[in-house]
Amino acid sequence: MRQLRQPLTTLGGLLLLFGVGLGGCLKSPPPMSQAMQRAQAAERLPPGFVDASSVGEDAVVQAYEVMLQRCQSGGALTAQELRKDDCGTAAFRRAQRLEQRQQFSEAVQAYQAVPALGRQPRLKARALLRAALLQAEQLGAPKEAAAQCLQLIAAYPTEVASEDALQLWWRLRKQSPEVPGEPPADVALVQLATQHAAAEALASHALLLAGQWADQQGRVEDALRHYDRLVAQYPRGPLLDDGLMAAAQLLRRLSRSAQAVVRLEQLVATYRSAMIVGHYNRLLLGDGTLLLGEVYLRDLHQPEQALTTLRKLLVRQPTSRLCDDALVLMAEAVQQRRPNLNSADRVEACGYVERVLRDFPDSNRRRQATQLRAQLRCPGAPVS
Repeated sequence: MRQLRQPLTTLGGLLLLFGVGLGGCLKSPPPMSQAMQRAQAAERLPPGFVDASSVGEDAVVQAYEVMLQRCQSGGALTAQELRKDDCGTAAFRRAQRLEQRQQFSEAVQAYQAVPALGRQPRLKARALLRAALLQAEQLGAPKEAAAQCLQLIAAYPTEVASEDALQLWWRLRKQSPEVPGEPPADVALVQLATQHAAAEALASHALLLAGQWADQQGRVEDALRHYDRLVAQYPRGPLLDDGLMAAAQLLRRLSRSAQAVVRLEQLVATYRSAMIVGHYNRLLLGDGTLLLGEVYLRDLHQPEQALTTLRKLLVRQPTSRLCDDALVLMAEAVQQRRPNLNSADRVEACGYVERVLRDFPDSNRRRQATQLRAQLRCPGAPVS
């Protein structure tokens, strides 16, 4: 086989090329404006220090307010200050200082002022999230906090903070009593997902939460519909595996294992190998593969399908914490395949059991593996 030049075939070579490419881009950051330098210098003062020019006022808050006065008055800002978003940074840092001083009402107002002063969506979204958290956790104002979350989501649906806001809104909604005439929580979540369908991560989370809520309320068909919508709408989304796994677990609980298999096979099919090392996989890929093998074995009584599935877990994810579970199931599958084991079956099943006992000394499956070893009359097993 033709060999490529060595620097391009090794991880070190790739890193070298990457480093060379970045070398020309590494520059010293531009210096901060004088106002921001004074503010950051004030942050390094001893706790409780009061500047002579700010009697009775925290020096850090005062230092940032100097910058904010220029921002609010429309005073001319330098190109550097605009580029570095000094106004938004100063507003956010001032709010943080007020929060540190436990002036929570003032901090909420300061955080809420950041979007009007700042330029960076990420910073604005973070500020509104902090305002909502303080309202919920420090000021005992859950309604105001929930409204703040929805405002954040509406304004910045693609920011990471909006997903945190969704989780906070969801927690507050669950804690509040149901209001007559108000739509169920899962309906509200689906509406939110519809409004922000282009924000893949946010909408996926909303649909997953909708399914979980409907399931908890005993409306299993609604829950299944929410999960299936997540999968259909976002087949490459970050929560595809969560949606497929949740639907499969629900269907299995309803004794609809054949339908559960369809979802789990779709999850297992998402596996992709990586170019250099390891593999790209979803967080629930291993759990889904193990569950699929178990469903084939124990629900549908298809031991060959179970073995085929579980081998994929061992090959694709050999360091998974689930490999010992898979090996025990594989030994059981061999037993189920042919109750009257021939010598080849016994060798195969014993091989799986011995791997558990040899390779997983701390496994919680050791006792079960030891029992199987005796049942199979594996070589070296104690004679009862």
